[in-house]
Amino acid sequence: MKLLRIWACFRLIFVLDCAQAEYVVSVDSFVFDPIDREVVLSQSATIEHVGNRSYLSGHLYLGRAVDNLIALGSLEISRPKLPRVRLFNSKFDLCGFLKNDYKSKFLQQFHYRFVTFTNVRPLCPLKPHLNYTLERSYLDERILPELLPECSYFLNVEFLEKAKRLAEMHISGQLHPVNKKKGPKNHVKL
Repeated sequence: MKLLRIWACFRLIFVLDCAQAEYVVSVDSFVFDPIDREVVLSQSATIEHVGNRSYLSGHLYLGRAVDNLIALGSLEISRPKLPRVRLFNSKFDLCGFLKNDYKSKFLQQFHYRFVTFTNVRPLCPLKPHLNYTLERSYLDERILPELLPECSYFLNVEFLEKAKRLAEMHISGQLHPVNKKKGPKNHVKL
């Protein structure tokens, strides 16, 4: 029985040790570009690099209430000597995202990473004359799917109110595996 407890403790330590991030996600560019200056009165977007992590901060100040928000998002990756590949190109209800209505675990993690680092929990309609501030948000690398290649990534999001364009956001950077696993050519047969 004691041996079984020791084995269970060893297994737990092994699992916790293996749960560490397998990727480093660095952000090279974070741009929020307002299109409708009557709605977006003030904004900022900054990157801070500490160790292997990139932190995103910024603020948004609106001139009037904004509702019925739609986001058009696309994510592309690029690897050396290969053409760019679009991983997704989606339209989704931003108000539903802010309420965390989506069942996708990936979107739920993005929601958590966003809402946790804001000064005010944003809900639709977004309020005017309120400084929405994002402070040192980062991507938890553990939510990324396994077997992603080392690559450059390009995330583009266009924000619309009904059909009217309000702003665009562009984030780009690098994805590096922490430990490169040896392929089948490096395995030794006994």
